[in-house]
Amino acid sequence: MACPISVSKFVGTVSLGLLTGLSYSTSAITIPALQLLPTATTAARSLNEVKRLSRRYALRLSFLTNSCFCFAWCLSSPRRRHPYMVWLWAFSTLSAHGVDFWFNRHLGFKNWVSTVIRDVSHFSLTEAKKDEDLVVVETEDEVNGETVQREMGRERNLHRVRAWLSGIALSIGIVGLWGDKLYILFQITKSLLSPLRSIPGPFWARFSNLWYFNRLRKGRFEHENIALHQEYGPIVRLGPNHYSISDATSVKKIYGPGSKFAKSAWYDSWKHPAQWTVFSDRDIKRHSETRKRFTSLYSMTSLVHYEPFVDHCADLFSERLNDFAENGKIFDLGYWFQCYAFDVIGNITFGERFGMSLDLGYKHKLMDTGFLDEGRDINGAISALHRVIMHSTLIGVYPEWHPRLFGILSKFKSSGAGGRAYFIKFVQEKLKLRDKVGVESEGRTEDFVEKMMIARAKDPEKVTDYHLFIMGQSNVMAGSDTTAISLSAIMWHLLNYPDTLRKLRDELDEFTSQGRCGASPSFKETQEMPYFQAVIKEALRMHAATGLPMWRTVPEGGAEIHGRFMSEGTVVGINTWVAHYDESVFPDARTFRPERWIEAESWPEKLKEMNQMYMPFGLGSRTCLGKHISILEMSKVIPRLVQEFDFVPLRKTWRTENFWFVKPVDFEVQVQRRIQKS
Repeated sequence: MACPISVSKFVGTVSLGLLTGLSYSTSAITIPALQLLPTATTAARSLNEVKRLSRRYALRLSFLTNSCFCFAWCLSSPRRRHPYMVWLWAFSTLSAHGVDFWFNRHLGFKNWVSTVIRDVSHFSLTEAKKDEDLVVVETEDEVNGETVQREMGRERNLHRVRAWLSGIALSIGIVGLWGDKLYILFQITKSLLSPLRSIPGPFWARFSNLWYFNRLRKGRFEHENIALHQEYGPIVRLGPNHYSISDATSVKKIYGPGSKFAKSAWYDSWKHPAQWTVFSDRDIKRHSETRKRFTSLYSMTSLVHYEPFVDHCADLFSERLNDFAENGKIFDLGYWFQCYAFDVIGNITFGERFGMSLDLGYKHKLMDTGFLDEGRDINGAISALHRVIMHSTLIGVYPEWHPRLFGILSKFKSSGAGGRAYFIKFVQEKLKLRDKVGVESEGRTEDFVEKMMIARAKDPEKVTDYHLFIMGQSNVMAGSDTTAISLSAIMWHLLNYPDTLRKLRDELDEFTSQGRCGASPSFKETQEMPYFQAVIKEALRMHAATGLPMWRTVPEGGAEIHGRFMSEGTVVGINTWVAHYDESVFPDARTFRPERWIEAESWPEKLKEMNQMYMPFGLGSRTCLGKHISILEMSKVIPRLVQEFDFVPLRKTWRTENFWFVKPVDFEVQVQRRIQKS
């Protein structure tokens, strides 16, 4: 399969070929030609120039070769780490640095290293040449022809030995490269003879995952995935072994309760290589056991306990919007929704917002502030989360790279692995602090961690320290983006459909006038508002938070999907956006029309079909654990925003970026206090 590993090997082999050619031509052509020069002085000057240039380029070509093959070795899976790469590296190093040191050993190692640095560095050749010429001119009458002849013989022998050793390395490289070509040929043959070869899709996707990787990199795959199904039908090939599905009858089989379709290797990139998490766990049995242990913490019943945490953040959000209204400030509503979501999930999980100044040096400074107070990316948490998501989305295409890259990249804060390391450290430090404080729930609402600590005290085997860590980490990393995107989707569509906004306000006014809710409706009160619930559902249909196929691996024995038999190990998935824009299930799917959900209540079969393809939080046993918390956050803040404020978007369209989460990046608005009806 064509991939950067093969490209790296090819580049390394080509540079090795250039090194061999350079050494051979120098020993067989260039140096013998110097013997034909008329004077010893001219020959000496020319020989010095040949020595300098040949040494410079020989060592650089060797460095390029070694770098390429080291890169290929690090990224290769264990079964493709052939020893020939080690032998090639050894002969390449020996032919360049080893030979050079042997023929210059009279200088001593330290002086030899200094000359290598001098000759291989980017210092001006012109200045070096002028200095050499000056010496030659001053000693012109003293040049010894026999000495020059011996130097030529010595340099010629150096390049002969180098040519032999680099030639051996080149032979090894060519054999290895042909082995890769045979592997690629095997993959092509396998693709052409596959029982699924007739499944349509982009041409290059048949042979390589690079096509899919390149499309993901552009960040617009949700729309392209829909277009691919419109062009090719219900099953589309996205890679040699990856197939996107758009078929209502296959949803239950792939994602329904009791499904044996495990998550694919793509999800491995969403965790630390040495750990497992609830979201990325591919072990169906372990995931089921973990989920059963902690489902109660995310249940509708628990929402009553978490509601005060959300109320506090909703009050702060309203205060910020009042400030913006007074100042006439233009601001990114999507960004502030994320600030709100981060503060809420911090409050629910740890009993405090993200106002702790925490760096990776274990220094702590407690402040009674959060994202909504600061209005900035505290400790770079939002940018770190963005890096994690981008890294995981792209590296997941080649999951075997993840363990090799994580250790290196985690040392750099600017990398996706570095962002994950930040969150791991953040949650660990939060839990350490809570362990020191202990459980003190008297007189205040229990937060998520406190509930888990109480459960751990009752049964340490059932609820371990690691469970405490992975659940806290899951809340922090998954609890802000999805909610912020969903809130943005609701408000964006309300602002672009004034009639729908008016109907929602009428419903809220009606409930308020009848005394069925107050200025800040409770979660229970919002659940009784049919039009508001339809608005949420329709907005999340129009703009689901996730925008890539939810990949699953076909279980042992294979499975039939839309009339095609998929063998064991085949990777299949349904993109939420593809499902939500299926015209056969949602007529006029591109129109924001909440009424469709209210109308469907009169047609149970139609409503069942719509709900079957409705998956903004996933489906079945892998439904998002935090679904109800996210809905709570939306239910508490949206009624207040539409009742208290008027928003004016600065653009008629918005730009989104899809790296698993389809995130708006320019939802700029102005806000004014709404004049309430008397």
